[in-house]
Amino acid sequence: LRSHEDASARLARVQADALLRSDRVPVVWAYIAVEEGIHTSFPGHGPYPDAYDPRARPWYAAAVEQDGPEWGSPYVDINGLGLILPCNLALRDEGGALIGVTGLELTFGTVIRDLLVPTEVSGAEEAFLLDGDGNIVVRSSNSGARAAQHEDLSRAAELEAFSERRVVEAVADADSGSLTIGADLYTWTHLVTIDWTYVVKGSSAAMLD
Repeated sequence: LRSHEDASARLARVQADALLRSDRVPVVWAYIAVEEGIHTSFPGHGPYPDAYDPRARPWYAAAVEQDGPEWGSPYVDINGLGLILPCNLALRDEGGALIGVTGLELTFGTVIRDLLVPTEVSGAEEAFLLDGDGNIVVRSSNSGARAAQHEDLSRAAELEAFSERRVVEAVADADSGSLTIGADLYTWTHLVTIDWTYVVKGSSAAMLD
């Protein structure tokens, strides 16, 4: 029985490794930084400046203030991957003391292609992820767009406000619902895990049909 369990565990690790190395997951980097200042990533990449200190990075500071995963603001990847979406989690020991921060990053193109576009919904024209202030974190029509380059590549991207304020107000009042404005139908649902709202816009006649 032990041998069978060990074989199953090895198989699971092999499958997980194969999945991470393929293009079937949207994660481009996974990394960990500890309180002693050591930082490592998978796949490995560099070089980092000699003065680089992961504990001083905004993603590290934001994560240690949260009890769960912290989805950060998009920023421009220094390695030329365009807009990157980070998610970080503080690691603590049994006594609650901080060990470090682990995280992963997703490219927006992959998020849009694999996760955002509602291909199964007839009449859907565009999909959005909105933050708590009604700003567009990502939209499906930006699949081929590149972020504007900043002199400071560590800066978060400036988010565009969702243009239909009636939808923003409705989203703030209800975790899920729909709203018809002219010939357009907006439907939405709140994503508890990342505290954003998924909004789909399309033809009212086609979507209701």
